[in-house]
Amino acid sequence: MSAGLENDSRDGTRPVLILGAGVNGVSVARELLLNGVPVVVVDTADIAFGATSKSSRLIHGGLRYLEYGDFSLVRESLEERERLLRTAPQFVRPLRLHIPVRQRTGGFLASGIRFVGLQKLPGLREVASWSGSEGRGLYTVESGLRFYDLLAGDSSLPGRSASPLGPGVPPVDHRRFRWICSYSDCQMLYPERYVLALIQDCERIAGGLGLRFDLLTYHRAIRDGLAVDIQPVDGPGPTERIAPLSIVNATGAWGDLTLAELPIPSPRLFGGTKGTHILTAHAGLRVALRGDAIYAEAADGRLVFILPHGEGTMIGTTDDRFQGRPEEVRATPEDIDYLVRMTNEVFPQIDLTSADVAAHCCGVRPLPYAPAGKTQAIPRGHWIETNESSGLIVDTLIGGKLTTCRALGEEVAERILKRMHRICVSRTRDRPVPGAESYPRQEADRGEVFEAFARETDWKVAAVQEAVALLGGKAFSILRLLAAEGADPAVLPDVPLPAALVRWMIRSEHVHSLLDLIERRTMLALEPRATRATFEAVLGLWREAGQPIDEPVVRRRLVDFYGRQAWF
Repeated sequence: MSAGLENDSRDGTRPVLILGAGVNGVSVARELLLNGVPVVVVDTADIAFGATSKSSRLIHGGLRYLEYGDFSLVRESLEERERLLRTAPQFVRPLRLHIPVRQRTGGFLASGIRFVGLQKLPGLREVASWSGSEGRGLYTVESGLRFYDLLAGDSSLPGRSASPLGPGVPPVDHRRFRWICSYSDCQMLYPERYVLALIQDCERIAGGLGLRFDLLTYHRAIRDGLAVDIQPVDGPGPTERIAPLSIVNATGAWGDLTLAELPIPSPRLFGGTKGTHILTAHAGLRVALRGDAIYAEAADGRLVFILPHGEGTMIGTTDDRFQGRPEEVRATPEDIDYLVRMTNEVFPQIDLTSADVAAHCCGVRPLPYAPAGKTQAIPRGHWIETNESSGLIVDTLIGGKLTTCRALGEEVAERILKRMHRICVSRTRDRPVPGAESYPRQEADRGEVFEAFARETDWKVAAVQEAVALLGGKAFSILRLLAAEGADPAVLPDVPLPAALVRWMIRSEHVHSLLDLIERRTMLALEPRATRATFEAVLGLWREAGQPIDEPVVRRRLVDFYGRQAWF
């Protein structure tokens, strides 16, 4: 770090300062670096701390966005879904979703009014509300899925289907539902690990082109005219002053707060909604899903996902307006009860209870400000708001979703390059994400690959599978290296994650705290199988590495935010 004004890349070009190390901020960094622009990424917390790690973990076109006529978002999302299947198969897997339906008709008029954008006309709002009260019927759902497949074009995924309840589909309540409509999307189980892979790619690009790329988590940016001071959040420490070419505000739901702190004059841009998810290891629910997912409509018209999550199940999400600071959001008992009740409406034979909830989490979606109306109607696309203050340009990213993060990064980079009077010479559209190499793309081949590797290296098959789930094909080279170094092949209690791999994460993956390791590297905070013994084993590895522990902070976070009372 230096105290003087930096100019400040190795090639003499001033860097773009990106505030926010979530999936959108890192995607912007990757596009800029690929076009020869140096980048500094700053975040007051860890990578992927905000909405990136609190989503439903779906890579999807957004079926329900069709109902509000947002065709361009759905088309873009479906295109990006296909790209991710090609470029990041280690993180993205196809997922079959089933929509239980009660009756043939219902919701058609309401959906049609929203579809053509007439819901704001006098009288039609009331008609839409009334005609949609009985729920979406078979004809409505089938029409939506037909249009969804049409927008998907020549997709690699299976198309829609509809059938009465029976063999081959999840056993939803036959007294409540009469049909199942099915379609395809994808799931990204670990978006936090995806962000880490994008960061690795940023490092590769920067190294190959001789560009500056700095990732400064747990730092804050303090503006001083056209300069910005970057300093640690936890007290006195080295301060670096840079003169950024421009600033990208990718802080998500904190976006308005970030603009106020810079300060940059701006009207209110964000009006986030709260989304809660619960996780359970309930064996009966996992068996009922059969590896697929349920997309069901609650009695109040809200839509809820019941999703496979490794060896457990994730259920979400709520969609309620939230007015506080995003880091203060918490799941309430009412949120948890609502999701449990919704699950039992679909699978009454499961009899899920709050005692079956192993963990929960909650986040704030960085949606655009909408002072009134249903939260479901708030647009889910992305926008870029550009402000200038005394010669300093700030691009604020509003909205966006996991599926379209790459497309948003490309759009932001093109805007910045245009201001630099440069053209975009390279894009990440077909660039593999690190970890795609050596990853067995065909599911039928994976078991054989894992078993062969286990025989070669003495790692257990389950340990290889767990490592590959987190790191993709990169896991093979790391496990081979650890084995050559004589690493003990022991795994954590109750979760077959190699202890040696956890040690490697501590020293190699930008880990600054025990919570970083548990929440966003090992992914144990949301692992339904993880027990107190699992936590204590990781705690021991952290202590072994000589790292400090703020025990009250760790306990409060894991208990209050994730519901992990059983760990203490």
